Amino acid sequence: MEQTEPQEGEAAQAQSGTGGGNGKKRDWRTSDIHLGERWDIARFHPNATKENPAADDEDLFLWDIYFGANYLEREEPAPVDEQELAFKSKIEQTLGVLKAIYRPAPATENGESKWARFGKRLRRMIIGAQADHQTDAWEKECEVRFKEAFDRLFSLTTLAFTVKNVDLRAADGALETLRNETLMREGSRIKNHYMFKLGAPAFGAAVIFLLLYLLYDKSPGFFATLCGAYGDRLDWMCAKPSETREYVALFPSEAYRFRAMFLLLAGCMIGTWLSFAARKVTLAFTDLAELEGDRLAPRMRLLFTGSLAVVFSLFFITGVVEFRFSSMSTGQIMQSGTIALLIGLIFGLLEQSLPAAVMDRARGVFETGKTKTAP
Repeated sequence: MEQTEPQEGEAAQAQSGTGGGNGKKRDWRTSDIHLGERWDIARFHPNATKENPAADDEDLFLWDIYFGANYLEREEPAPVDEQELAFKSKIEQTLGVLKAIYRPAPATENGESKWARFGKRLRRMIIGAQADHQTDAWEKECEVRFKEAFDRLFSLTTLAFTVKNVDLRAADGALETLRNETLMREGSRIKNHYMFKLGAPAFGAAVIFLLLYLLYDKSPGFFATLCGAYGDRLDWMCAKPSETREYVALFPSEAYRFRAMFLLLAGCMIGTWLSFAARKVTLAFTDLAELEGDRLAPRMRLLFTGSLAVVFSLFFITGVVEFRFSSMSTGQIMQSGTIALLIGLIFGLLEQSLPAAVMDRARGVFETGKTKTAP
């Protein structure tokens, strides 16, 4: 955080040796104040009081770093140092990432379902005890890790902005060391946790789609019998009951033609999970707070990618788009389960570029008014 008025007082006198010169009333939300020639640096907590200046028993993750730009208060303000501002932004970004990765997730209001508890046990088996982010022990560990990182960040901030003739390149090197150590410490946990959150629904949906395909492919008469038995209950859909039965009777045969769509969706789910693992081979420090730039939740990502895959597959079925690979053509997508599964995997692997591809093809159809065919 940045303010234009530096806060001074007893703590400032004790730590800076300046005597608290301007006699301003102390703001008890700031502590551990350090006065510099151009900047004043202090710890800041919005809930700190005169009786509790250290903000004991308050939310640890509300601690912030106060930046007082006192060089702007002079009668002739000193010029702005772009290198200082860039370093300040980097410190604030680092603090934001630390808060994001260590702040415990909010507990659910209505308790946990049996499936949620099963998922936690399964995560512990696969990626270790740190998979559970809501236990008391893990919350305490997060607080310890955050406090350790915050103290180091505050120390190097104080060094960089209040000590004379400090080379910011050295301070930046210390900041990079802190970021790299945090990345090595937390990167594996965060990546594996996200892969489980994405992989569990992806593989679950893939199994469901695969079972639907097998049921449709091996027992087409089951759906015909089912539609025939319940067709009378849908008479309200048409003015003439006979028309309803006719439409319902056509459904099994029409759906049977598109049974390979279930395999395509199964492949798309698995491909989406593989896409993340392939794209995020190594993580950057900022990835710890936000693994995916589009901010889609794992289940929403699967739903979104699957819907786009269905749209693009309709382009293939209708001949709006056609690709040929050796003797294989995307026009055969509904005639071959293998081709449908392969194309679904490709859709999932390319899920980042799939929205733009769908929009481009759809826009091309309406702009040119004719079929677009890609070699």
